[in-house]
Amino acid sequence: MSSLGSVRNIARAGAFLALRSVARRISPVVQNNPIESAARWLGFFEAPAPAEVVANYLRGYLLFGRRSPYGEWFHWYRLPGRSVITRETAHVPRRQRPLIHREDVEFRYNHDFELVMRHCQEGRDGWLTDQAVAVYRKMHTLGLIGIVGTYREGKLMGGFWGLSVGRVFAIMSMFHLEKSAGSLALAALADSLRNGGPWAVIDCGGPGYHWDRYGAQNLSVEDFAALVTSQLFLPEDATSYASWMTSRYGPPTHSPIAGAMASPRADN
Repeated sequence: MSSLGSVRNIARAGAFLALRSVARRISPVVQNNPIESAARWLGFFEAPAPAEVVANYLRGYLLFGRRSPYGEWFHWYRLPGRSVITRETAHVPRRQRPLIHREDVEFRYNHDFELVMRHCQEGRDGWLTDQAVAVYRKMHTLGLIGIVGTYREGKLMGGFWGLSVGRVFAIMSMFHLEKSAGSLALAALADSLRNGGPWAVIDCGGPGYHWDRYGAQNLSVEDFAALVTSQLFLPEDATSYASWMTSRYGPPTHSPIAGAMASPRADN
């Protein structure tokens, strides 16, 4: 009986390990398996919360809308690689350097959300559906959307909007009403990076020559996710977070994480 019981226990353990392996491959909640990717691509109808959009962005996913004769829905889109501009690589093309300093041109940050969104939708039948705009409008009220606009004589001529997660600006959609107005906004943002502006990384999306002109470099999804996560907190945010943690849980213990919280690294 004892031998038979041992055989049964071994069989149960083997069956459990086999089922766990199979479940991991077919479960839609396990990250980066084919079922999860298919579930994300197929889409869903319920609008995600801002926190869900940010959490998925940290893994390399972007929220897109979809249109059909039966209505609108959402899906998560993930590029195989990402093109990013950092403070160390940011570059303003030579021809645009004098243009961004012209007196009749002004660059505004985080202005005219509704107007920028409307221009990005006009004449396009793509992913920026009304329901997607509603999600990003809610994120805008929480300070999670960044905007760069090119203005001439007080009139918006071009620009772009995107996610603003920590020190990362993720460009989502661009437009121009005047030739090169959108590109000038990108030049202004790259110049801001070089001079210690509020963002330290520009996520350009997929690789392309247009981005390379501004100092973009290509990263794998894994390296991109690590970079974005490392830029979650501004230095003053880290200080505030450390103070909040200390008030709630007491002084930090002697661990690498606690030490980082107690003495956040200054931004060079």
